[in-house]
This record gives sequence, structure tokens and C-alpha cells, in this order.
Amino acid sequence: MKKNTIVFGLLFGILTPIFGFFLVESLFDLYAEAKGESGVWRMRTLAVIALCFNLIPFHLFKSQHFDQALRGVVLPTIFYVFLWVFYFWGEIFTT
Repeated sequence: MKKNTIVFGLLFGILTPIFGFFLVESLFDLYAEAKGESGVWRMRTLAVIALCFNLIPFHLFKSQHFDQALRGVVLPTIFYVFLWVFYFWGEIFTT
């Protein structure tokens, strides 16, 4: 599979935040278990951290001048951000 394609970037853009979410959630749970605390984490915070995981392939593709793959990473990231705002609208913009 060619690396500088939108499809390749889409795969990374879709899967990286999902992987990042489970990784961060696991690390937070391990931390809470080690400290003897309850592992209640705000889903909103975990989702934002998971979205930030897309910066990794974004930076890698940018440094290798993979412009098409970079576009593929940006598209799902924008979709995930809109989904995040829509899902947490009530928590973010309450008075």
C-alpha cells in the first residue's frame, strides 16, 4: 500500500485516537489502582487527550512531505472534534 494516499491517512486518522483513548484510559486506571483511588475519569478529558494522539501521525506525515496522507489525517480529526463538541455541548456551554 502506498503511504502518501488519503486512504492511508484516513486509516491513521480514524484508528489513532481510538487506540489513544484505550491507552490513556488504561494508564489512568493503572495509576488509580496503584494509588488506591477510584478510577473515575471524565470522559470529556479522555476524549480530548485521545484526539491529541492524531498529532503524532500528523507530524510524521508533515515531516516526510506526505501531503495526501496528511489530508487523510485531518479529515477524521475534524469530524471527531465536531462529534466531541456535539456530544459534550451541554457540559461545555451550561451557565
